[in-house]
Amino acid sequence: MVPRSQAAASCREASQAHFLAPIVTIYHSQRFRRSYKRLDPQIQRAAETQVVLFRRDPFHQRLGTHGLHGKLKGFCSFSVHARYRILFEFLNASHDDVLFIDIGNHSLYR
Repeated sequence: MVPRSQAAASCREASQAHFLAPIVTIYHSQRFRRSYKRLDPQIQRAAETQVVLFRRDPFHQRLGTHGLHGKLKGFCSFSVHARYRILFEFLNASHDDVLFIDIGNHSLYR
């Protein structure tokens, strides 16, 4: 489990303030980088395509961005492919800095 930073803004707050500016900075956790390297190259390309869209509009309909609940409450995820998701959190109240925590199938929610 990744601890949430004190400055992190929730996914719900971000989606309610849907006048978001484009994402300025995306940080990658060590876990994300390791998981990304293990993906099939086709899934990596799909992820890159979705990240381009995410940078423009983190709540674009094609991404299916949604807030999580339970032990991941306050975190968000969006779809890369039918089975793959990127788990992330907004790092500030302006919602323009993001930390990608992990990438994988639904097992990353456990």
